[in-house]
Amino acid sequence: DEFLDPVKKRKVNKNNLGRVHCSNCNTNSTTLWRRNPMGQPVCNACGLYYKLHNRNRPLSLKKDSILTRNRRVGGDKRTPHGGYKGISKENFSMLPDQPI
Repeated sequence: DEFLDPVKKRKVNKNNLGRVHCSNCNTNSTTLWRRNPMGQPVCNACGLYYKLHNRNRPLSLKKDSILTRNRRVGGDKRTPHGGYKGISKENFSMLPDQPI
């Protein structure tokens, strides 16, 4: 049986749902599925690696589990993405010298 995916507007085979695997590293668990330039499903890690390096991610980089990052919790003057809170263009020259 097939049905039309309302988001992607493509036919989806009900028999294959839940059996998606990365066409590069063959994993079946990831936080986000992406598609390679040929339209095949790839895991988040392989998709991001390809986007950055324009080649498939080596299998030697494959991990057995999904790695998570610890986020900063309040009280830190830096935002989680590395910028400063509340800095305007006028105050930018007052920041300590740091490489940009």
